[in-house]
Amino acid sequence: MKGSEIYGWRMFTETAGEVALWWELLGTGPTVFLVPGRGDSSDLFPARFTDRLIAGGCSVVRYDPRDTGLSGPGGGRCTLSDLTDDADAVIAATGAGPVHLVGWSLGGGVAMQFAIDHPARVAGIVLENPVAPYGFGGT
Repeated sequence: MKGSEIYGWRMFTETAGEVALWWELLGTGPTVFLVPGRGDSSDLFPARFTDRLIAGGCSVVRYDPRDTGLSGPGGGRCTLSDLTDDADAVIAATGAGPVHLVGWSLGGGVAMQFAIDHPARVAGIVLENPVAPYGFGGT
């Protein structure tokens, strides 16, 4: 695992396939894993939100999906499966037990797919303005 200590927080870079992913683990306690939407970085979740989770006794994992923030390029087009595999790589790298997933927009689709693929690794799921489970125009 590549990593460094910066301002007391742990920040690491992991590779999922050929993509370098940036993430950080903040706090201690049950893990809340924040999944931003496509094109959004971890900055989507403001400090006032993550600080309240940490103050409430949770640990928080923030990460930048491929092609955003401090993460590397993802090679152009990618699938929901690719993004789910990326989240899986970060969760595995943290060593966290079952996580509480919070997904925004396409991040909600990633959270749903992760929960389907890895139900034993999910403690809970919160979907904020998620993608439609039936695709565009689905009901």
